[in-house]
Amino acid sequence: MAKKLTAASASQARPGAARREIADGGCPGLYLVVQPSGAKSWAVRFRSPLERSTAGARVAKKLTLGPLADPADADDGEPRLGFPLSLADARVLAVDALRRVQKGIDPARELVVEKRAQRYAPSHRVEAVFAEFMAKHLRKRKGAPIRESTRRETGRLLGLVPTSDDLSQWSLRDPASGALARWQGRDVRGITKRDVLDLLDELVEQGAPIGANRTLSALKTAFAWSVKRDIIPASPCDHVDDPSPEKSSERALSDLELVALWRAAERVGYPYGCMVQLLLLTGQRRDEVRVLARRELDLGSSVWLIPGTRTKNGRDHLVPLSKAAIATLEALPRIRSKAGWLFTIEGTVPVSNLARRKRKLDGAMLTELRKIDPTATVLKPWRLHHLRHTLKTWMQRQRIAKDVRNAVQNHYDGDMDELYGHYTFEKEKREALEAWAAYVAETVARDGTAKLLAFPQA
Repeated sequence: MAKKLTAASASQARPGAARREIADGGCPGLYLVVQPSGAKSWAVRFRSPLERSTAGARVAKKLTLGPLADPADADDGEPRLGFPLSLADARVLAVDALRRVQKGIDPARELVVEKRAQRYAPSHRVEAVFAEFMAKHLRKRKGAPIRESTRRETGRLLGLVPTSDDLSQWSLRDPASGALARWQGRDVRGITKRDVLDLLDELVEQGAPIGANRTLSALKTAFAWSVKRDIIPASPCDHVDDPSPEKSSERALSDLELVALWRAAERVGYPYGCMVQLLLLTGQRRDEVRVLARRELDLGSSVWLIPGTRTKNGRDHLVPLSKAAIATLEALPRIRSKAGWLFTIEGTVPVSNLARRKRKLDGAMLTELRKIDPTATVLKPWRLHHLRHTLKTWMQRQRIAKDVRNAVQNHYDGDMDELYGHYTFEKEKREALEAWAAYVAETVARDGTAKLLAFPQA
């Protein structure tokens, strides 16, 4: 049986030619490790509750507690792992480690995970880890760059806002929102599956079921990145399904709805109403228009070049601007913005609070629809993305070639023609968008009461 160590015997233990371990009979599992150099440290030995050998036996593990403290430097504070320890301190930490083993925890593995995490994150607070994720997660799984609009939306869902133009720095939103409104200040390693489920349930109860789905998607990506960087051992989002079913409601707007939409956009005004009008005239994606910067426009040549960093497929996209689109752009107020955004309130961020603004637009649209059709009682649900469906449907009706339809909206089927062909269809795209703008103008003017920006007909 091992002899019980004392403070004096530990201090007087002599080094030998080889490293040796002296068991402490006063605390089974605790050892004083004496190196040939004379350095002494404490370690606790145990069998891992998590790791097993190929034969099925629990693997023997060792956890180094810290160096032997000099009696002259005795510290009456709380014993801490990695700091100089007296015999009494070492016994306290050893007993604590062995109790965790009994609960199914491997303290040696915990220490490894903690040290690895410290190499990557300056803090284990969840907001610091999420901010690092937003700054460093730049590419999709197959290597394509992540669009700026996608990064901004992911940050919003997590509760962060960029503080640099290149999105390399992020901070908490003010007021707090997103996942961090609930988790701010917590250790990311302490976020559990139950925490994720509670957050999603809360979002659903607040009337944002689809928002809960999008939040889960952002969290899965952030936590998966944290696992890859060894910040956390496993994602708390594993085996968590979308909390709400999503039904496809793809549709095209009718001519009456187009008239009501244009009128409503006029009533709502800048910036959101003007943004919606440009969305309708160009048929591009919401965030491609929302964060449109003046540097992307060449009004002299009537073109808008969307850089690949902002497009869904990562390809630069040239949009010929119809006379109506030019008139809409030239009528916009000029608000000073470092980024050059056209649709902004104060110039610091592009137009935001989109859900609230869309509800206001819907209310105005129903009012206008009832003026046209007094029997109308409800507005059929629609999304801004349906404006793309509306343009595509109109182009199909006009028998515009599929290649041109795809080129107008930057769709890429991946067939051999598109892979080997490099024709841009600029002339055909311009003709299609001019014809579409003329159709919108004619449709709105046909009602006789809606005001349309004065622009020449194609």
